[in-house]
Amino acid sequence: MFSGSCSKIPFISIKQWRINLRFSLLDAINKSIDDKKARIAQTELKIDQQEQAFLDRMVANYMDEDTDYIELILGASDLVDFLTKMERVTAILEYDRKIIKELNENRENLEIEKKKLEQDEIAQVQRVADFENAREVTEDE
Repeated sequence: MFSGSCSKIPFISIKQWRINLRFSLLDAINKSIDDKKARIAQTELKIDQQEQAFLDRMVANYMDEDTDYIELILGASDLVDFLTKMERVTAILEYDRKIIKELNENRENLEIEKKKLEQDEIAQVQRVADFENAREVTEDE
C-alpha cells in the first residue's frame, strides 16, 4: 500500500527539523518586529499631523484679530449674547485642552511602544546568538 510512495517523501533529520523550526521562529519574530516598526512610524506620522493641524489653528487664531476671546466676550451686546459667547469660548478652550491631552497621551503611548520594540529587538538579537551557539554545538557533535 505504501511501497514506493515513501521514497518520494523527503527525509530530514530531527536536528535539521529543529534548525528549520528555529529559523521559522526567528523569521516570525522579525516580521512581528517589522510590523511594530511600521505601526510606530504610522503613529508618529499621525501624531505629527495632528500636532501640526493644532499648531496651525492656534497660529491662525492668534493672527486673526477677530478671535481675541476676551474682546469677543466683552463685546457682547446684552446678557444673552454674553452668555452665548462665553459658552462658545468655553467650548473652544475645552476642545483645545482635550486635543492637547490626547496628543500628550498619544506621545506617551508611542514612547512606551518604542521601548517595547527596543526590548523585542534586544531579545531577538539574543535569540539569534543563542541559536548560532546551539547550531555550532550541534555541528560539533
